[in-house]
Order: sequence, then structure tokens, then C-alpha cells
Amino acid sequence: MLLARLYLQLGTFLDYYTGAHSPSISQVLRSSLSPDRTLVESDLPESYRALFPQFAAKDAWPPTMLFHGKDDSAVPIEESRNLKALLDTAGVDVELLEFEGAEHSFDYEAGAEARWGAEFEVAKDFLHRNLA
Repeated sequence: MLLARLYLQLGTFLDYYTGAHSPSISQVLRSSLSPDRTLVESDLPESYRALFPQFAAKDAWPPTMLFHGKDDSAVPIEESRNLKALLDTAGVDVELLEFEGAEHSFDYEAGAEARWGAEFEVAKDFLHRNLA
């Protein structure tokens, strides 16, 4: 794994980005989350909530397509499902593609285009529909 992606996955980058080291923002998140629980606003100090898109899901949000590997060990798939539900409720054009057997950053893997080509075509169609 690339070092930069590891820092993102562990939350270390977020600690440096926010300057929150004692306690670090990644420690706050790890202590409040589990794979079956989604992040809620009260988990975070108010000053950091703007960093998390699910707290800004309003009707002015642009059309959005989410991709998520079902076996993602970095970000629980429930986060994308939750964001999709919030955007649906806000009336935003949103689609979520869930990739069976895929980990975080699955689209970087060798052969990803061959394996997921049909799903990538769905994404292309979404972009054409919303950017035309």
C-alpha cells in the first residue's frame, strides 16, 4: 500500500490537516465508531463537521455517484449507504454502486477496468446525463 493512502486510511492525515493531536481527531473517530455504526454529528467537535460530507447533505448538493467496495476495511460501506439515504431524502440525484468482494481503492488494482468495466460504464452514463 502506498504510504499516503495508509496515512489517509489510518486517519493520520486528518490529524495533521486539522492540527488536532491531543486528542487527535482520528482517536476521537476510532473511539466512537464500529463497522456497524455510522458517524453522527455529535461524534465530532463542531469545528470539524464541515470535513464530513454527510453533515452537508442538502437539496443544493450536486448529482452524486458513490462507489464502494463491499469488503472495504478502511471505510465501512454503511457510510456510503447512509450518505445515499441522506441525499435521497434531500431530493438529490444520487446512485450508489456496491462492488462485491472489493476492498478500499479497488479501482487502483491491476485489471480493475476489465473486472468492473460494466459498472464503470454506468458511471460514464451518469456523468453524461448530469454534465451534458
